[in-house]
This record gives sequence, C-alpha cells and structure tokens, in this order.
Amino acid sequence: MKKERIYGLDLARAVCAILIVIYHYIKQIGTMPYWAASPIPPEFPNGDWGNVTVVSIFFMISGITLLYNYPRLGWGNLRYFWYKRWKSVMPAYLLVWAWVYVPRALSAHTPFYETEPKYMLLTFIGMDGYLHGYHDNYYIVGEWFLGAILILYLLYPLLLFLYRKCYLIASLVICLAYFINLSFKFFPIMTANVNMITCVFDFWLGMTYLRFRGGEKKRRLFGLIAIPVMFFAFFFRVPEQYGIAMMTLAGFCGLMIMEMLGDILMKKQWIAAPVNAIGAISFEIYLVHHVMMADFAKPYVFILPGSTFSVWQEFKLFLIIFVAVLITAKAFQLLIHAFFSTKLVLWIDKKMKGEAD
Repeated sequence: MKKERIYGLDLARAVCAILIVIYHYIKQIGTMPYWAASPIPPEFPNGDWGNVTVVSIFFMISGITLLYNYPRLGWGNLRYFWYKRWKSVMPAYLLVWAWVYVPRALSAHTPFYETEPKYMLLTFIGMDGYLHGYHDNYYIVGEWFLGAILILYLLYPLLLFLYRKCYLIASLVICLAYFINLSFKFFPIMTANVNMITCVFDFWLGMTYLRFRGGEKKRRLFGLIAIPVMFFAFFFRVPEQYGIAMMTLAGFCGLMIMEMLGDILMKKQWIAAPVNAIGAISFEIYLVHHVMMADFAKPYVFILPGSTFSVWQEFKLFLIIFVAVLITAKAFQLLIHAFFSTKLVLWIDKKMKGEAD
C-alpha cells in the first residue's frame, strides 16, 4: 500500500534550502565594509536563526522521514538501511568535494596542501566538517551538518528501538541531557547547536512530531498555534545559554506552520512543481552554495574592494547567485543519478538488497 505523501515536508525542505542560502548571503554581506546592511538580521534576540533554527528543522525532517519510511528495522536489513543512507549523501558530497579540492591542490602544487595526509581520511568518511574544530583537515564543503547526520543515521536503529519500547523514558532522558548540556557544556570545543546531544534532541523532536501530528484539521490547529509561539521564541529574550532552546522551539513551530501551509499550497501544481524541484536538490544546494557565493563575491572583495552596494543591488546579486546555485546543484544531482544508473552500482544495490531480503 502506497503511503500518503507528507506535503509539508516537501515545502519545508525547499523553504529551508532557500533560507540557508539567504542566511549565508546575509553573513557574506556583513563582511563587506562598503555594502548596505542587510534588512534581514542574521540573528534574533535569542540567537542565530540560520545555524540553529533552520538546521534544527533539517534534523527534524530527517527524524520524521526515517520514522515514516522505516518504522521497523530488523537485524537482517540494518546493513541495507545504512547502505541506502550512505548512498543518499556521501556520493554527492565526495563529488562536490573533489570539484573544489582538485583546483586547490593543483594551485598549491601538492595534494596535501592543508595538513598531514592522514587527516584526509576524515573527508572520506564525511566527518571533516564536524571535527574541524578539533584539528585542521581537508574540510572545504558540507559544514558540520553532514557529519552529524551521518552519526544520526548510525544511531537511528537504537533511537527507533527506544521510540518503540520506552518512548516516555527515552524522551525524558533526551530532554534532560539536552538542558543539562546547555547549562554545563559537555563539549566545550563545539558550540551547543553542533554537539550530538543537541542533534539527537532535534531528531527526536521530528520523530515525536510524527507520532502526534494527526489529520489535516489537527495539523491546521497546530500550525495556527505555532505562529505566535514562533515569534515569542524568536524575540522573548532568555538567558544566553538557553537561547538555542528558544531558537529550536522556533524551528519546531516553523515546521508545524509549513505542514499547515503544505496541506493547502501543495495542492496547486504551479506551487508544487517549483517547490518539489528545489526540495529534490536541497542537499546539493546545501553542498554548493558556500562555494558559489564565495566565487561570486571575489570580484567585489579583491578587484573592487571599495565598491559600494545598495540593498537593491545586493538583492539582484543574490538572485544571480541563487540561480547559479540551482543550476550547479541540479547538474551535480544529474551526475549522481547517472552514476547510480551504472551497471556496477545497480549490481551493488541488488546485492545489498538481496542480503537484506
């Protein structure tokens, strides 16, 4: 039986992909001394809306998606599950990484231009961005989110077991660990939004939302309640160490609002088509947008360092960058799909699925 499509998640993926590009563009504007200040602030009173609120929604989406598609996992199909999760992120990541790395290595006349060769191993397992704070490595794309989501994929069978067998106790333990960590900072090198306790909390929120989301009427009620709560979470200042909790609450409310809007808007084809197109390449957008943004900004930083930009000019440049990001992300998606269609990959898929069956 075919499962019901969760239209709100399609909308959330697309909106969050756009928001993360906007956020990093605003941060880029902040480094340009002669440019007009962005009309959208990169932070609200309780903290950073890009690296915290939007990223927390991505983790929640992952929790919802995995629980929806894999409500049960047996020992026999764990290997196939992990293979599919690896395949969903790592080939695209390694391809984009190579696209950036090769020109840098050629320019430096050495493949090991950053640090010792052994630290390149972190790139090949997707952990270079996540562990970059501990030691220099060959991190150039993907940020910390990639490593965190890979760890969550590994943890999912355990989280699913806890969700099925002792949901209330597990929820209590995860929430306590989350707030204790905000108070005492178990991982001093990592910011609170990056460590795995926070990531597991966000992921668990997504699983919890799926448990209670209900039908369309209930989702609409949740969405309407979430609107004032989200503004409260953004602007009602709390002690600094708990600001991340408020920004995460804003993300949870944002997810409920997008679920409500998705039920309404995604029934219109002229809205659903572009939303689905952007959502389908959201991971590739996440991978390439930093690089594209830096490339487009270089002429204004190095060639015309004293150039001035109005808000309108900044907006036009953003549109150019965003279109370039979409085109590049789609090109990488097509390359990956072509790779997945090769006989070797299809043979590996069949072998792995056969073992799972």
